[in-house]
Amino acid sequence: MRQILLATFMAAGWAGTASAACTYEQVEPVAKQGQMQHRFFSACGFYEVGYMLEGNTLHFPRGGTHTVSDVSVAEAQSLLTETYGLVDVGDDTFIRTKGLFGPSR
Repeated sequence: MRQILLATFMAAGWAGTASAACTYEQVEPVAKQGQMQHRFFSACGFYEVGYMLEGNTLHFPRGGTHTVSDVSVAEAQSLLTETYGLVDVGDDTFIRTKGLFGPSR
């Protein structure tokens, strides 16, 4: 029983350390080989820069949008932030951390 508890506490401690150590060095798109690169890799995995949250609408870096209707602005922003794993990097700009599985195509 003690081993199970110890393993649980160690895993929880590691997960907390891993999330606290997440840094996103690149927070703006970069021109590369004639195109804009939005997706990067860090110790925490792939992330994508260039998202903007305006009212109930999330603006994607390549022009798409996702709007949540029939809820307050605060509820919409909370839903979009949780769904896409958005991290605020200032100036109304966000990094997406969820749902990315490799370099941009």
